[in-house]
Parts: sequence; C-alpha cells; structure tokens
Amino acid sequence: MYHRINKVIVIALLIYFSILVYPTTSFAVAEKRAFEIFEEGIFDLITFSLEPLNKLDTLNEKIDDEGLYYIALAAKERFNGTLLFLTNLKVPSNVPKDIRKSLEDVKEYLSIGFYNLEESMDYLAQYILNQTPILYDRYLEKRDRGFSYIDGGLITLATARLKFYPPEWIETPKKSIPNAWKVGKEYFYKLEDTIRIKVNK
Repeated sequence: MYHRINKVIVIALLIYFSILVYPTTSFAVAEKRAFEIFEEGIFDLITFSLEPLNKLDTLNEKIDDEGLYYIALAAKERFNGTLLFLTNLKVPSNVPKDIRKSLEDVKEYLSIGFYNLEESMDYLAQYILNQTPILYDRYLEKRDRGFSYIDGGLITLATARLKFYPPEWIETPKKSIPNAWKVGKEYFYKLEDTIRIKVNK
C-alpha cells in the first residue's frame, strides 16, 4: 500500500518538475535559434559583400586600368548595398538583454566598417584614373578603418556566441570569424598588388 503511494508521489513529482523545466528549456532553444539566424545572416552578408572582389581570381596579367576601375566601382556599390541590408537586419528581441546589446553593437561596428570600405573603393577608383598618391593614401586610411571595425564586429559576435556555446562544451561548434572575411581581406591586398605593379611599370 505504502509502496504504491510512494510510487504515485514520485510520478507526480516527475510530472510537476517536467512541467517546470520544459518551458525554460524550450525558451532557451528559441533564444539560441534566434541568435543562430542572426549570426547566419551576418555571415551570408559578409560573403555577399565581397563577391565583386572574387573576380580577381579570374584576372590575368593583361587586365587594364579600366578593368581594375570597374572592379573598384563594383565593390563600392556592393558595400553600399551591404549597408542597406544591415539596416534591415533585425536584432532578435527574444534573446537576453546583454546579448541583444552585443548584437546591436555588431550591427553598428559592421555598418561603420562597410561605410569606410565603400569610401575606400571610391578613393581607389579615383586613384586608378588619376594616380595621385594622396588618393591612394586616403584609400589605405579608409581600408584600415573599415577592417578594424569589421574585425571588431565579428569578434563581438563570436563573444556573444559563447553565451550559448560555452568553451567547456565539447560539442561547441567551431565558429568565429568567417573564412569569407579572411579571404576577402586577401583580395584587397591582391587588388593593391595588381595596381602597384601596373603603376610601377
């Protein structure tokens, strides 16, 4: 008799605690998924923004100033488009307040970064046409500022991810700064080398 009563009590307690825990677990999953959607949006945006520079892979030594000029212009327009996408990218409202603040910072840093990269390509396009050294100096200044802000934004995003995937978790996904951004910066240097070689001929 008592054994049966104890069994009923145990089952009742299990049901009670499962009701308490389930909403919390479900909410945590929803928060994590909302963050992942935002993160994926940022990574896709980085890839999208750098597509015009990917054309450097198909270039040969015969590319002329006009070709380089149009690559710079295409990159400038793409960075402007990236800014518009960033403006429309929504920070999830169902993540913790500190995470939401971090994601707002990510948007701000990336916006400043891509704005500077847009300006850098404008200076570079002018330099290709005029070959005035001060224009190239301004390009480098804007490029470096753009790189710094985008690096900062992506580091902030990676730090926010640690709230959902602590480093002690064995199954933590290996995500940090997307490879597309690392490769993209190399395209800037490749474009600079191509222009430098042509100018020094």
